[in-house]
Amino acid sequence: SVRAACELFVKFITRTSFDFPDFAECKMRLIQRGEHFRAMTDTCRERIAVFGEPFILQGSNILTHGGSRVVFSIIERAARMKRKQFRVVVVEGRGRHDAALSSGMTAKTLRFCCDVMRLGIQVTIIPDSAVPAAMEVIDIVLLGAEAIAESGASSVDVSSGVESAPGRKDPLLIHRFVEAVRRAETEAGAS
Repeated sequence: SVRAACELFVKFITRTSFDFPDFAECKMRLIQRGEHFRAMTDTCRERIAVFGEPFILQGSNILTHGGSRVVFSIIERAARMKRKQFRVVVVEGRGRHDAALSSGMTAKTLRFCCDVMRLGIQVTIIPDSAVPAAMEVIDIVLLGAEAIAESGASSVDVSSGVESAPGRKDPLLIHRFVEAVRRAETEAGAS
């Protein structure tokens, strides 16, 4: 996720030519674009939390691959602002390139779990291999944009996010999802 974020950042700040008379002006322009990029990511994360929070229902079981700031923002909004009670199941996510703790969990996942527990939310950590068995009790799967960016996906399967029970699509949840996407597209076009 760090690599994907860095690539996105570099593309954003270097998207136009740098025909500046001196290095100081070029440096200033790059810093301004970097600060603007950071502010945009914060705004986008908050927007995603606003759109994502309604999908977390009272008493639901959420599965996530710990560490996403986007996912944490959704969980935090549901817990703090909406006072919803739910459980979070975090896949331990043994990183191939990340220095793992003795339990196999990455430091990023451990921080994520601690932050969620500070919200008063019950957290269960499972190994990657336990995901198929855990899916029987999972109501919704939340993955951050980091996971999508790393996979190179051009679309996202939201089927568990629009089901009222395993295998049962809920027309109201589908409608809410489509409306949220339309609002996001409209707002993005207006920006």
